[in-house]
Amino acid sequence: MTKIKLLYTSALDSKNSLVTALQAEKGGKFSCPLCQGEMILRKSGKEGPGSRRPHFAHKALTPNCTPEGVLHHSFKMMLANILEAKVANNEPFPLSFTCGHCGEVHEANLLKITKEIAVEKNLGTCIPDITLIDKNGKPYLAIEVVVTHPPEEETLEYYRKNNISLYRLNINSEADLDNIEDRAKKPDEFWFCKNPKCPTCGSFMDTKVMAIGNIECHRCGQPMKIALIVSSAWLKKKHYDPKTPISFDEHERSFAKEHGVIVQQRFSKTRGEYYQANVCPHCNAFIGEHFLIDYIMELFYDDENKGSSMFEKIKMGWFCPKCEMGIEE
Repeated sequence: MTKIKLLYTSALDSKNSLVTALQAEKGGKFSCPLCQGEMILRKSGKEGPGSRRPHFAHKALTPNCTPEGVLHHSFKMMLANILEAKVANNEPFPLSFTCGHCGEVHEANLLKITKEIAVEKNLGTCIPDITLIDKNGKPYLAIEVVVTHPPEEETLEYYRKNNISLYRLNINSEADLDNIEDRAKKPDEFWFCKNPKCPTCGSFMDTKVMAIGNIECHRCGQPMKIALIVSSAWLKKKHYDPKTPISFDEHERSFAKEHGVIVQQRFSKTRGEYYQANVCPHCNAFIGEHFLIDYIMELFYDDENKGSSMFEKIKMGWFCPKCEMGIEE
């Protein structure tokens, strides 16, 4: 599909307020938001094939002033004005989104702890388009409006290290200026989760889930239970490998025992060592680490909606995969 050529569709009016070509009235005085050069409104009032979209044109085009640059600047400033007004009036900015961390659909007020909106605030390493600042003067969320240039890796790393949530909006059409608020409620990327943060590293934590499977013992054919520990994010097909009994701690062994699972030390001839494993209560056979792979895959593709699940999933509380598993983000 051919990409529509961007036009200059926003300008500053005589009151120095940003207006779109759709809002502007002919006969007014307009200037460019970037280069401040005089602009002329091109608006025929005609619609349909062959008609041009309403737009502005420079009376004398300034070098390096592009429609993409004006689109980026206009969206950023219009959104900042909307957010500033809401903060001043103590109004919420509600949105619903699928969390990239845990896979759940969250509903949140973007401005819940915001005390200040800053445009192009210099954070030293980077300058976000819009920064949300809390009551302690701490930047906690960066809004990046992307038209042509996404944030560099150095910027993303700064956000991660300083626990600043990224709110990225990919803008590629003048139509995005027609309803700023609606467009801004649909982020293309949002580093935010409603799960609590780890007190040690500040990362969002996951729900710790013990998946208890009802299987038949491979030796005696009697029913037995096995236990695996996964995160809520893993169940949503995101990340983090399951934890098997070989690395269960005392609390996890006790939790498994409370739910009918025997986890004990057994000697593996294959590995030539003792390790913890799921054990059959009838014949004392155990499920080795290698044979757990099939059950892990069964859990990964589990579909409880069809009533075919062999696993019961029990929440154990919160845990930080980054600290507990040494996972680098």
